[in-house]
Amino acid sequence: MKGQLLETLNPASAKITVDVSGYAPGNYIVQATSGKKIITQKFVKE
Repeated sequence: MKGQLLETLNPASAKITVDVSGYAPGNYIVQATSGKKIITQKFVKE
């Protein structure tokens, strides 16, 4: 993990889909914020 910001999205709705097909294989962390709520999720791209 390099700690680089890859994308920032400002969705128009509550549900979004992120296309990770262009990402290199590895471990990633997704962080979503809504008001004061922060959700962090890890995923592995193989």
